[in-house]
Amino acid sequence: MKTKISATILSIAFLSFLACDKKSTTTTIDEVENITENITIRGASLITGDMPVPNNGIQLSLPEVSENAFLDAGFEIPISTNADVSGAYIRFINDKNKAATSYYDVDLEANENTGKSSPFNSPRLFKKSKNTKTAKGTEFRLNLGFTPQFDAETFCYEICVYDDQGNISAPQTVCITVKEWGGSTALLGQWNFMYYEDFYEGSTTIEEAGIEYCDSFGCYITDYGFLIFNADGTFAYESKYSRKEVNSTVYDSFDTYESAGNWSYDNASNLLTLVEYFAKNTDENGVNYEELLPILDADIYQVIAIISGNELQIISDEYDDDGDGIIDERYKEFYGR
Repeated sequence: MKTKISATILSIAFLSFLACDKKSTTTTIDEVENITENITIRGASLITGDMPVPNNGIQLSLPEVSENAFLDAGFEIPISTNADVSGAYIRFINDKNKAATSYYDVDLEANENTGKSSPFNSPRLFKKSKNTKTAKGTEFRLNLGFTPQFDAETFCYEICVYDDQGNISAPQTVCITVKEWGGSTALLGQWNFMYYEDFYEGSTTIEEAGIEYCDSFGCYITDYGFLIFNADGTFAYESKYSRKEVNSTVYDSFDTYESAGNWSYDNASNLLTLVEYFAKNTDENGVNYEELLPILDADIYQVIAIISGNELQIISDEYDDDGDGIIDERYKEFYGR
């Protein structure tokens, strides 16, 4: 997930209220157990009872966490810690604030072991986030999906992480809304890439499509790029990037990237979610990478998309590296009709 989105993180006092509330009806309990049983998590075991008591020996944060999920794609939980963690405990809570009577114990290494191939040599769909996937480490993206029987529109989850020394972080809680595909008629149709702006430490680099740029390693050009948003909630993307040596007159190498999947747009927050199921990379030697991913392994991109008439601005990376309230890095792409 690729942009800074603030999540609804509930207080510890709220969690204590959940643990102490015993007034809910049997129907409410059945609802939250149904949520738990119809969420799929690779590398997880379902355990009856309360989650282990945290000792706050590990710090847990959820950078860029999303409050949205999709029935046929699920959702991700980005995890950042200050320790070498190996697992997570997750408990679900329904929209009546009733917590489940069981929880998942997730092996983080098993959860991220998707068998996906290595990244492309060429740029992928937008610029990738700084967050990396590392098994038994400090940065993870936890993948969760839904069974066909899942029917809740809203729910919450409570999550802790733990290490092999018995340390458990304080829990954090995030509330989720299950979204539909699509969401804005203003996005429909084809958008053609025009240029990007890359701001870093006070300096801005701008590069346009169709313009040649050279450095000591050679020359390169973005031949084209386009995004197509369809009314049925699907999208298609394609771009081509060509290179040549400094003294050459011929662009003898290139990379073409193709992508397809589903999209959802929230008008209130300008949040655009792209779930990429298909990706293909072709160079001057032919196809060197192609994959059709199962739903739970799909790449999920979340960006800010600002529509202004016939211009679409996409902000895919934005960082305040030192926490002083001033943006130190920002990457934008600009598209037009």
